[in-house]
Amino acid sequence: MSARNRFFVASGAGKTVNALYHQDNGNIGAQPVINYIEALMLTYVVTVPGDAASKQFLLAEQVNLFSSGLQQNWQRIVSGRLCL
Repeated sequence: MSARNRFFVASGAGKTVNALYHQDNGNIGAQPVINYIEALMLTYVVTVPGDAASKQFLLAEQVNLFSSGLQQNWQRIVSGRLCL
């Protein structure tokens, strides 16, 4: 079994502020990591076909639409950027 980690922003039961939560594929439910987080945004640095020096910052939806080969699109990712 492979490890799966999920991060998301939500307000917990009875809470009035958002927090960054972490959930893995173990038996423990989602746990808050940091309070007072408004949003979570991931962008991926993708190399341009035919030009390894050229790079673009894309959202996940844009990576999916980069070309017709979905798996190839995700294999072009060379790094990511996380903004909270």
